[in-house]
Amino acid sequence: MHLAGAIAIDFLTVPTLTFSVLYVCFVLSLDRRRLLHINVTAHPYAEWAARPIVEAVGFDASIARLIRDRGRTCGARFDARVNNLGLEQVRVAPTAP
Repeated sequence: MHLAGAIAIDFLTVPTLTFSVLYVCFVLSLDRRRLLHINVTAHPYAEWAARPIVEAVGFDASIARLIRDRGRTCGARFDARVNNLGLEQVRVAPTAP
């Protein structure tokens, strides 16, 4: 797979001083390892996870693939929004870190 035209999405959690948890979603361009977009929320859902991809891709026709995990945050609504952008979704293996 060529890295040009590929982006990746990943999530992480950040504990706060008040013992709550924030969820961070970030989108990376893999060809130059450039951060394209970041989004933070206390309550993740599929549309929230898809929004950074829509904003990161915009009208950039050179982006063709999205590499992502098989997390529960990315559901049917996420798939629908990403597929409308014309991106091929590449899911990593279930046991991959």
